[in-house]
Parts: sequence; structure tokens; C-alpha cells
Amino acid sequence: VVKNDLNPRWGETFTFAVVRGRGALFIEVFDRNRIQKDKSLGFVEYDMSSVPQGQTIESNLQLKATDHGTIRFKVRHLP
Repeated sequence: VVKNDLNPRWGETFTFAVVRGRGALFIEVFDRNRIQKDKSLGFVEYDMSSVPQGQTIESNLQLKATDHGTIRFKVRHLP
């Protein structure tokens, strides 16, 4: 959670096991709301089969389901 920031940076690292040649990374960004249901600000999907083994890919994708917003991330395919 990043509070009171229009350009948040999370700086988090996550590790996922993905079967080679299958699946997509799905990232959805939410605006947290204490009174009402949290609001989706958009999402991206990234095809994991496009990442060569042993390489790191950095991507900056436009959020879908919204008029504005991008998300920057790195994906590394570990052997």
C-alpha cells in the first residue's frame, strides 16, 4: 500500500513458478478505499513465453480498462 501518492512506486520483488511457454503475468492496480469497495485503476497482462531463458526484460505497459496510467516492471526467466 502506497498512501497519498499519484505516482506510487512499490519497489517489491515477487517470484512465480511458471510452466515454460504457458501463461501470462496479470497485474492489477487498485485504489484502496476504507469506506467503499477498493477501485480497480487498470491492469496489464504480459505473455511470459516472450521472455528468453536467463534474460531480464524491462517493460512499460499502458494500463488497460482506463484512459491513463502505466506500469513499469522487470521480468526475469530463471533456468
